[in-house]
Amino acid sequence: MSELRCLEAKNGFYAESFVIPSDLSNFTERPVALRWYGYEHLNDKEGIEDVGNYFGLHPLLIEDIVHQNQRPKLDEQGQLLLVTVPTFSWNPEKMEVTRKQINILWRENDLVTFASSEKDLLEPVRQRIRRGKRSHYRDLHPDFLFCAVLDLLVDQHLEFLDEICDSLILMEETLSEKPDPQLLQEVYRLL
Repeated sequence: MSELRCLEAKNGFYAESFVIPSDLSNFTERPVALRWYGYEHLNDKEGIEDVGNYFGLHPLLIEDIVHQNQRPKLDEQGQLLLVTVPTFSWNPEKMEVTRKQINILWRENDLVTFASSEKDLLEPVRQRIRRGKRSHYRDLHPDFLFCAVLDLLVDQHLEFLDEICDSLILMEETLSEKPDPQLLQEVYRLL
């Protein structure tokens, strides 16, 4: 079975470990200010269901996590908040956009992120927590971490748009210097 990465922090204390979804109750009983679970095995439907069931997610919300082509949305279920955020990456060599999604579940002192492990988009936030005893991320409530993760994802969307814009400018310059029907078709395909 796949594991969740668990970051725990309180009053400068920081610990990082891995937990099997069936052992979540052993972790959630410990008093901490912040607990962040990262689940990176999106092909493991059973593991996602175990995590979702443990936190009391409705089966339809669990299905939204399992099926990775959802629209951006915010779902509220009692004390739980689930946000679905698409992520994009640009491959200039193939002239191709890849779409994935990240799901963020927030409950009281817990934050759970469901994201692909191919490229860890959330690592910069984890690094801020690891940074040292004086990292203010260790002493804040999960709502701040929730906002920090969303802020990082918005920044990454802006970087993605900049990459596409740079590629289009380069193609435009190339076309104006030396018209190429094949490159023109690539531009039309992108639009």
